[in-house]
Amino acid sequence: MNKPIDIKTLRRKFGMSQEELARRLDMSRPTFINLEKGVRP
Repeated sequence: MNKPIDIKTLRRKFGMSQEELARRLDMSRPTFINLEKGVRP
């Protein structure tokens, strides 16, 4: 089984804010926050 990706750590490694990465992924910030927390849509 694959190891889950820690989005928060990866985002911080690249020095990006939640808002910036959400914009780049074409999603709202609240949706991205839930994704980062592991909340299912």
